[in-house]
Amino acid sequence: MKPSIKTITIVIGTLLGAFLGFSIASTLVKEAEERGQKVPINTQQGFKLGIGLWRLFHDFDKLVK
Repeated sequence: MKPSIKTITIVIGTLLGAFLGFSIASTLVKEAEERGQKVPINTQQGFKLGIGLWRLFHDFDKLVK
């Protein structure tokens, strides 16, 4: 893979991941505020979820190779 294609792929993937994470978090906060409740997960649980998803994708990548 050419270095420029590799860089573009990494940048686009990073931006899409950040956007997706932001969208999910915003939706959770918005729904909790509308219901008058607190956010259903705390920072520690969100971090664990993120690490779990990273491991899932990492393992999937190993499986595909």
